[in-house]
Amino acid sequence: MRTCTFCSGFLILAVASSVPGWWVKGHESIAEAAAAGLPETVPAFVRAGGKHMAHCSGDPDRWKNPDAPHLRAAESPDHYIDLEDYGSKELPGNRYQAVALLAQLKQLPERTGMLPYAIMENYERLCCAFYDYRADPNNEAARMKCLVYAGSLAHFTGDAAMPLHTTRDYDGKKGADGKMVQRGIHAKIDAFPEKNGLTPEEIARGQFTMDLWYNAWLQSAKMRAPY
Repeated sequence: MRTCTFCSGFLILAVASSVPGWWVKGHESIAEAAAAGLPETVPAFVRAGGKHMAHCSGDPDRWKNPDAPHLRAAESPDHYIDLEDYGSKELPGNRYQAVALLAQLKQLPERTGMLPYAIMENYERLCCAFYDYRADPNNEAARMKCLVYAGSLAHFTGDAAMPLHTTRDYDGKKGADGKMVQRGIHAKIDAFPEKNGLTPEEIARGQFTMDLWYNAWLQSAKMRAPY
């Protein structure tokens, strides 16, 4: 459990401190960079499994495929949370308690989002996978399972680090005149790592800062700051 907690915590910090949002390739770069930055106290197969973890980090977006309507309906709310819909209430302890509270608040869970619960559920899946690994360290299936769940966890923690994944004004909001302001901002921010070709090596070496990213985006998008 200590190994799993440390590994998961490091993945969360590595992802959340990098860039605020990304598409599938961006998710992959961030996950691979996080794996490369893990300390030696984490099992070597995890540190060496960056590319496998990176591929798996893109799966939660692949699960939103319109050709898989049942999966898409279940998966889509896991990528965001509209915190305004909770008002002054604290987030409940699990997904189904959240659904019950949102019903009381006359909000729709599929519209409000379930991101914090997706993070904790995948964290605990990773804990279970590491339990099996510790019981049988030479079991290749147990190792692969750890990398699969680490990839999913990296995806959702990455989504949580994107500020526009935490508000219902995720793609701009109405101005004083009632017109939408900054429509399209979400896609522009999400696309930045991929469209600017940030590599896992660059991210792992910390060769860019949030200010550099933000100023470059403002210049390329030619939009005013969203605050």
